[in-house]
Amino acid sequence: MITGEMKFSHKKSANTFTLNSDGIISPQKGNEWTDFVTEMKFIWISGGCYDTECMDGFWMGKSEVTQGQWKKIMGNNPSFFIRGDDDPVENVSWDKIKEFIHKLNESDTDKGKTYRLPREAEWEHACKNGSGIDNISAGVQEWCEDVFHSHRQNRKPVQYSSHTVSRVVRGHPKKSSGCTYREGRLSSGKSRHTGFRLVSNQTQ
Repeated sequence: MITGEMKFSHKKSANTFTLNSDGIISPQKGNEWTDFVTEMKFIWISGGCYDTECMDGFWMGKSEVTQGQWKKIMGNNPSFFIRGDDDPVENVSWDKIKEFIHKLNESDTDKGKTYRLPREAEWEHACKNGSGIDNISAGVQEWCEDVFHSHRQNRKPVQYSSHTVSRVVRGHPKKSSGCTYREGRLSSGKSRHTGFRLVSNQTQ
């Protein structure tokens, strides 16, 4: 009978996880794992509250999706700045990213695992909480899942509307307020300064 929390190491990822009294494995803040198919690294972001929304913990890409990772799934490189496969892919629209995610999820052999864009609340929570995420406020700007509203308070994190095609873009490398900077952009639009990172539902 388990009466308290137990900690153990995951040899493949060299992480430490907590087994609670219900026998449920809980990753800890800063834990990392690598998807060996895509070579994407993810880091655990502990849950918390943002404005009026509270969220559970989640796995977020430690870095933006790279040009090499994009090429592996899509077979092309749309980036304006082509300096190497490890650079972030940019110059991609929200619509094209959704196509990438669909193909990625279809190609993954682990059917219990899926990928998606981060919600705006998740993105800002990760940015503000010293999570170990690389370049989240100082790299390329990043697409989020949400429909853009000029006033986000008291709105659901994602709203779909046939009359609204602007999506949220977060971060800015030249703004000191990178974690709070936000703008709306047409889902079909693209910029050489805008890329994205992923969230995964991976369980250890």
